[in-house]
Amino acid sequence: MHIMIVENDPDTREVIQLALVSAGHQVYQSDNVAEALHMLRVDPEIQLVIADMHLGGRLSGQQMVDIMQQRRHPGHCILMSGDWEALDHPCPDHVSILRKPYGRDDLLRAVNHALGQRTSHPLAWTRLPTT
Repeated sequence: MHIMIVENDPDTREVIQLALVSAGHQVYQSDNVAEALHMLRVDPEIQLVIADMHLGGRLSGQQMVDIMQQRRHPGHCILMSGDWEALDHPCPDHVSILRKPYGRDDLLRAVNHALGQRTSHPLAWTRLPTT
């Protein structure tokens, strides 16, 4: 599975990438929404986007999800944030939530859940608890 990580912190991006690559995924990285949206247009095989809610730039992870929806991108998105209150509003059907702090197992469980939702119920949405 091709996965895009959108995270402005390079260390966090690297840790996420290592976990996903070790699980057998092809991973792309971006530190901003504009670059990520360009990569999504160029590579239609990207089916899952993992994005931080607050990217420190002009656009947030939630705004990226909105743009993806307007462009009818078929992929699922996992939004991550340590700001739990920011994640309490309704999300589109193709979005899952991963609350920080989370560990490798939490991340992989969220990815597997998102991929399963995409395969069996592409419009299902769930809040994912961390352990």
